[in-house]
Amino acid sequence: MEIFILDDARLPLIVDMNGDGICNNINPNLIPTITVSGDPRETLKLNMVPLDPGGGADYRWDDVTPVLPPPCQAWGVATDPPDALCPVVENDLDVLIWYTYDKTEPAIYGLPPFNASSALHCTGIQFDARANNIAEGWACIAVKATDNVGNTSVSAPLRVCIDYNPYDGTTPADCQNLLNLPDCTGTWDPGTSTVLTTPCTPQVFQANEVRREE
Repeated sequence: MEIFILDDARLPLIVDMNGDGICNNINPNLIPTITVSGDPRETLKLNMVPLDPGGGADYRWDDVTPVLPPPCQAWGVATDPPDALCPVVENDLDVLIWYTYDKTEPAIYGLPPFNASSALHCTGIQFDARANNIAEGWACIAVKATDNVGNTSVSAPLRVCIDYNPYDGTTPADCQNLLNLPDCTGTWDPGTSTVLTTPCTPQVFQANEVRREE
């Protein structure tokens, strides 16, 4: 699992590589790096690692919600809250979910290092945009995942406004118009080995869908 952060949002981060209109990879014309130096094609690439499933959910009676929200089937009957997974008062994380029927397969990933006994690194580290030379303004963020047999997919892009000082009363100029969000997607042109600004659509899987692609 890898996370890509592109601070030149004029360039597509995720692209359609095979012409079907679906975004399926990171823009191959970008330059993945762990140290952003100023080239607009550079995209920060960081490895993410899984957090082992564990803990338990809070199954105490909820007397605030009068009606069971779907797809819940019954009220919880626990009398005590679950134990927190991290040794800090501020972090109330109590469960790390699994991915599928295999309860050992993680579904939550983060930035290392991890240390279950550490108040700072129990769930990994926070991302520091300024320390990683991600400029103020719009940034495109996406995750690329590859399974054990080599199938690769990318997430829908997140459009994030980087603001070094969110408490000073000002917002980076290009973030002030929320009607002009960056698209962050594009389409690969194999004839010219370039990426066009033609948008692609992020992959969407319906509930209970099993998809086979040749």
